[in-house]
Amino acid sequence: MRLEDVDPAVFGLLIHWVYHQKFDLPRVEGKEGKVSADYEKLAELWILAQRTLMPALQNHVVDIFFGSLSDEVLWNGSNFGRLMELAGENDPTSPLSQLAINTMVYSSFCFLMLGS
Repeated sequence: MRLEDVDPAVFGLLIHWVYHQKFDLPRVEGKEGKVSADYEKLAELWILAQRTLMPALQNHVVDIFFGSLSDEVLWNGSNFGRLMELAGENDPTSPLSQLAINTMVYSSFCFLMLGS
């Protein structure tokens, strides 16, 4: 298996998962110096886990996304757009794509109907 198109940081997360069944959440500094989870790396990790047949790792990444439902950084336009782009490149009908779409709809509903 060739992994020439895989980011070394993402591959490092996968290897850490293989040995420890956990990994440190990748972080990125956003606007105004706010540090948040690097959702792009998490999406790339989910895709790599799919390629390497590691459903437990895929589930762990999805759990992280579900735990981040209230994180406004995840659902801003550019982050969500990149998440959908990554998911769509992989498979537009994948569980990652479905998760992103369903969560965006839910978040939009909550914002419109509940004001939060």
